[in-house]
Amino acid sequence: MKKVLNYTIGWDTKAKEGYLTAVDEDNKSHAFGQLSQDEFRLLFDLLKEDKVFIDNNHWLISGWEGKQVKP
Repeated sequence: MKKVLNYTIGWDTKAKEGYLTAVDEDNKSHAFGQLSQDEFRLLFDLLKEDKVFIDNNHWLISGWEGKQVKP
């Protein structure tokens, strides 16, 4: 899991689709396209969080501090 350091987000007003590119701490870009208005809003709100991570399956995750909780 890598921390998202920055992102570019845009909305195609003609096609009514959102686009997002997130860049992780390894400087790897992760692109998300053809987002619905609801998906776009959700991702935009998520990216406002202080710490956002992305995993190998392209899940964007917030509220996770990078440590496993021991039972």
